[in-house]
Amino acid sequence: MHLRTATFLLLLFLNVAFGEQKQDNIDWQPWSDSVFAQAQKEGRFVLLNLGAVWCHWCHVMDEVTYRDPKVIELIRSH
Repeated sequence: MHLRTATFLLLLFLNVAFGEQKQDNIDWQPWSDSVFAQAQKEGRFVLLNLGAVWCHWCHVMDEVTYRDPKVIELIRSH
């Protein structure tokens, strides 16, 4: 396999694995020190949404749990 082809496939995989936009109504923030500082200042928790393309339960969380209006409201309020 040529290096150019391998690089293209790697970039394609990373885009599919990590570049998908969530269709829920949760205002996810990218990882940064300022997010943790803001949470500490406001006395709030930080919910990390980590997932893997191969993980069935990660997809369930995205497709079911994070689309539930009660869960969305709970996350927004806390």
